[in-house]
Amino acid sequence: MDAYMISSVLHVSTLIKGIQSYNFDPALQSILLSGSGAVDPTFAGVVRAEPKFTFSSVEIKKCLANLGANNGIAVNGTNMSFWMQKTVSGGLRASGANHIRADIAAGIVVPQTLRATLVGEAVLEYLVTMISADGMTAPVMFTSGFDLHASEGGADQAYTLGQVQLNGTNVDAFEVVVNFGLSLLTSGGRAYPTHVFINRRRPSIVINTYEVDLITTLGLTGTAQTESDSVIQFDNIEDGGGRGSSPIAVSVDAGRLALQPISGNDGERLGTSILITPTYDGSNDILAWSGLT
Repeated sequence: MDAYMISSVLHVSTLIKGIQSYNFDPALQSILLSGSGAVDPTFAGVVRAEPKFTFSSVEIKKCLANLGANNGIAVNGTNMSFWMQKTVSGGLRASGANHIRADIAAGIVVPQTLRATLVGEAVLEYLVTMISADGMTAPVMFTSGFDLHASEGGADQAYTLGQVQLNGTNVDAFEVVVNFGLSLLTSGGRAYPTHVFINRRRPSIVINTYEVDLITTLGLTGTAQTESDSVIQFDNIEDGGGRGSSPIAVSVDAGRLALQPISGNDGERLGTSILITPTYDGSNDILAWSGLT
């Protein structure tokens, strides 16, 4: 029996490496029928499929710069692919044209969550929602006998949690989760959808910290985001070294901040979370990213 491993993800000419996980879901909508008083089902079939693909990578700068930081990016003309990397029994990985490649015909790829901790690598997750050209042609094709991409390999970059500022004041955080809050709708077609779009954007940022005394400044009901932006920085890690000098950052200049439950156990520190709920100020990006170029 053959065995396969995950591999990199390609969009046009950008190869995303450092993949930590991926998942392909055909999202089948099935029917199972009996009738006429029968005990057992006598008919089974599939009426529709809305396939999706999720993947996560540590190459967060490359992802945000090339796959869209807030809106994602369209997939069209079979310009997105991923591989199933074949292994060798008694060895490592197969060489040459021995791998399975999946080519996505059309759809959209959008960021889902970015999670960063003080003592580990930041990981960014994306969702690919696929559509068909005519509603009957499969939106993804799996084919065996392919080479891996010429630049296939491990991670080329890594980031970790850096400085966190709330309304211009430094906060000692140990974890941050950015939820991009993109909601998608599909429509059209028969066997497969033919249209997909972003219908809502409701981003949020959760900052986990031991600074429970923030309740004295944020109050029970929270506070407005002031003219001093809230900024979360992600520090780059130098290969073979420590933190570098080329961070990326996300800023919020409108919205509100609110304290979440304060909790703890005997013998441990109390902790809490701050929820940032950004709003659009009419001109700036609701999540403003810097350092991506």
